[in-house]
Amino acid sequence: MKQTSLKIVAAATVGWSLISLAQADTGLEIGMSAEAAQAQLDAQCDRLDVTHFEPSRHPSAHTSETHIRCEGFAGSNGSTAEHLLASFADGSLFMLEARGEMTGLVPDVDPAGNLGGYTVYLPHLIVTHAESGRWFHLSQMDQAPLALGWDNPAWSGERPAPSDTSFALPDWVSFGDSVETLSSVAEAACPLQALRDIPEIWLDTQPQRQQQLDCYGIEVAGYPRKLELVFGDGTLEQVWFMFGEADIPRARDWLTQTYGPALHVDEQYEIFDDWRVALRKDVPEIRAASDRLAAIWASEAE
Repeated sequence: MKQTSLKIVAAATVGWSLISLAQADTGLEIGMSAEAAQAQLDAQCDRLDVTHFEPSRHPSAHTSETHIRCEGFAGSNGSTAEHLLASFADGSLFMLEARGEMTGLVPDVDPAGNLGGYTVYLPHLIVTHAESGRWFHLSQMDQAPLALGWDNPAWSGERPAPSDTSFALPDWVSFGDSVETLSSVAEAACPLQALRDIPEIWLDTQPQRQQQLDCYGIEVAGYPRKLELVFGDGTLEQVWFMFGEADIPRARDWLTQTYGPALHVDEQYEIFDDWRVALRKDVPEIRAASDRLAAIWASEAE
């Protein structure tokens, strides 16, 4: 089995639209409406339960989320699942999760990668975890942390209640700390983590060696996220905090409340805190930087 990180797997999916994604063996199509999916599932499930939350703070939902829980799923093509949960953001299907006994849901192809017991299949955007008996069909790979570290409360019919809605980095992320120190902390703080070398150095501090620690499934702003900690010559210089497109206005509000109005705004970035923090909009992320790196960017902007 090819061993790779989910970051590399995700890179292979950049640019794909929801419409181009292959149907999973459930027969449900990513992007379909909640009404159409419910009508289809009504004939394929022993029982259906529907929960609707509005407003929503889910990373994929601007205003509302809907979850349809199916017990005893039997698809027209022979696929089955003991439990199936279809999740919709603003009325559009963005993720399926199956639990328990299931058949016919894993693609008959070699997986694209495996990390920490999670197996990824492309181009289907299907993630499986054999140990826990869970299966996911995603609309995009940036939802992978939801598969790695989120127990969707809709399974029990509960409403999500984020305990913390700020977009602050975890307290243990400290610029200037060594890769050894933060790798050790990440083992306890991150549900799944991977340290790797970056062969093509791009940090503006121009180190001799660049490394990246990927932290999957850590909870920030109420949902599992991914952090990318970038080290130059063994010292933390930059962090990417990745979230969903629907989080952009929420992150902007939090940044403005925390740091005041943006110092600089262009199509790609909104800059805060003397260039230490930036909201990225073309790819939904917050970029945080060391004082040394922020000073370089500030001087280039003059």
